[in-house]
Amino acid sequence: ITQKALGSALHRYMSSYGSGRRLSEHREKLMKGGGERAIYQHTQRKKKFLVRERLHMLLDDEDYLELCPFAGLGLPYGDVPSASSVAGIGKINGLWCVFIANDATVKAGLTFPISVTKTLRAQEVAIKNRLPCVYLVDNSGVFLPLQAVIVQRIGTVALAGPPLVKAATGEEVSPEDLGGAKLHTEVSGCIDYFASVESEAYQCSRNIITTFNFELPEESITEVEGPLYSAEELMGLAPKSYNYSLDIRLVDRLTDGSRLQEFKARYGTTLLTGFARVEG
Repeated sequence: ITQKALGSALHRYMSSYGSGRRLSEHREKLMKGGGERAIYQHTQRKKKFLVRERLHMLLDDEDYLELCPFAGLGLPYGDVPSASSVAGIGKINGLWCVFIANDATVKAGLTFPISVTKTLRAQEVAIKNRLPCVYLVDNSGVFLPLQAVIVQRIGTVALAGPPLVKAATGEEVSPEDLGGAKLHTEVSGCIDYFASVESEAYQCSRNIITTFNFELPEESITEVEGPLYSAEELMGLAPKSYNYSLDIRLVDRLTDGSRLQEFKARYGTTLLTGFARVEG
């Protein structure tokens, strides 16, 4: 078992730990997407679920791995929290899937260049791990003819909205008549499945997933032994800069039972290599 006392590095540790706490607070802020006003308009005026509520209905549980949550910050054209989408890996009806869900509280879900970068990264993860990719689309500008499920009085697909149609032709038409769920499931055939309410759409999506012919390796359930040392200290051990070396032997805060079978321990001592288990 490896262990390294913090000793004289305590000040540096506390500084890094404080930065880690601020990072966690910033993460909580990103969970609110476009802010309270945008959330109110999305939920109260448009009567839609928030993106994480949608994922709660789609996924088997809330234990999913989110990808690139800090994407979209500090850009030349301003902040785009989480690149206006939530992406990650989770289980749907027992099948591991990559999901990409638009957050319409951020700039109405508009696709920015960073949004494309994040989507491509999620797709790369799906391809490399042979996982199906599920999209929850709530976007003010996107190619829509290949969507599978549409919600009545919420989802619409059209080249232009009612205001533009009126300006161009003088005709007054409702969003539902212009490109609503009934039109595209009964007339155009653009959409495959009809949902009366939004919650029904996610149950329908879960049912679709069960028809996928994906064969993944069976997961063996093993009892996991946690590290002997607190993983919370990792926030303090993360370097604020790389002007000093980090004692990589603090791997004992990551590995099961803080055990490491070290490889070539006496050779190239600036590099730690070995075998260990993490979460089984």
